[in-house]
Amino acid sequence: MNEYPRRCSCFNDYMAVKKNARIKELFSEAYSDYTFDNFKVEDEYQKRMKQKAVEFVNAKGINSILLLGQTGSGKTHLAVSIAKVLLDKGAWIELMPYTEDMIYIKQNMIEKEEYQKKMYKYKNCNYLIIDDFLKNTVRGNTVNEKDFGIIYEIIDYRYKYRKPVIITSEFFIDQMFKMNESIAGRLKEMVTQNDYNFLIQISNKEGRNYRMRGMERI
Repeated sequence: MNEYPRRCSCFNDYMAVKKNARIKELFSEAYSDYTFDNFKVEDEYQKRMKQKAVEFVNAKGINSILLLGQTGSGKTHLAVSIAKVLLDKGAWIELMPYTEDMIYIKQNMIEKEEYQKKMYKYKNCNYLIIDDFLKNTVRGNTVNEKDFGIIYEIIDYRYKYRKPVIITSEFFIDQMFKMNESIAGRLKEMVTQNDYNFLIQISNKEGRNYRMRGMERI
């Protein structure tokens, strides 16, 4: 007669509560309901976006994914959906809302402890989601070099230690290369490794911004 430990029947309920709490902590109310199941596929480009995102969460090895281009095309929806699947797998995920966090980090650079605390999470988590990457860093012909210094520190660390990123941005990869080759080059390598290619670029075309639907003139 041997005794073996086993999980109690309430363990799954506990993990579900814990996961839901983490989702609410990471994502705003507007994003909290996003899943693969409720991502609307009405056009071929949306079908291809979703296929790539699902392929990403099922891929073997350490991979990153870039969802770039057309605003309002569902990039953030898919990034959140990916995160929820990874949370189910027990991954440590952090979300960096690019614009507001860049302001916060720059304001706290003098406060070394606060700065390092934020940077530690972004450098060391299993998966880092950066939403609206480079938003407001480039305005017309004006580039905020301090932003590039901070984001390079994060991306370079994750590149060196093979820690994936999930990035949404309105900028295409060739535009990123023109802004900063060091950052763009690392990201390009991170999404095209292990025999995969998770660089998803959605062309800017009329009718692809779902936020603008229902505004037709009659």
